[in-house]
Amino acid sequence: EVYQVEECVKEERTLTPQEEKRKAHFMKIQEEMLAKGYKGENLTVGTGKANIMAIVVTIPIMLLCLIGYKMFYTDSMQNLKGVEFTFFVIVYIVSIPVHEFIHGLTWAHYCEKGWGAIQFGVIWKCITPYCTCDECLNYKQYKWGMLMPTLILGGISYILALLLGSDFLFKYSLLMILSGGGDIYMTFLIRRHKEAVFIDHPYLIGCMAFKKDA
Repeated sequence: EVYQVEECVKEERTLTPQEEKRKAHFMKIQEEMLAKGYKGENLTVGTGKANIMAIVVTIPIMLLCLIGYKMFYTDSMQNLKGVEFTFFVIVYIVSIPVHEFIHGLTWAHYCEKGWGAIQFGVIWKCITPYCTCDECLNYKQYKWGMLMPTLILGGISYILALLLGSDFLFKYSLLMILSGGGDIYMTFLIRRHKEAVFIDHPYLIGCMAFKKDA
């Protein structure tokens, strides 16, 4: 059965020209995959659920990070104040587009069209930047594209925080892990489809998984 993009829309809204173009491309890809004997499975989630699950999946990770940091620096964890706090906010704001750029850089590495398969934009309703890929990728390629920003901005920052005893880097790493919660949750959703290929939904959170019809 052909998947209709409109079937999973939870909120009525007018699509942007860029989204309409991605939608047409998405439907074309779907037709091609179905013709090759693949079956599609919708793996999109609503904005509300995505935000809630992003917090749920990152709380255990952040608690483990906190325990690990406190084991080495029990007298640390001072509040950021003044210039340091202002700099922290600036670094966080800059990190938002950097996060999306890392998504794009990783996926582009795997795509036949390279950067031609990558698009960036902003969901103005919630002022949220995004990166999307319009080529089908296998499980490992799609997974690493989702996780790489969190691993780099969150993981490396945490390791440096442990090495340097930096409260600034520690708090930044937790914020970057939390910011990547949606990506971690999507990785959890696709884990049962390791034999599939994936393509981003043209305008909703999530993707479509295509598997060979048995």
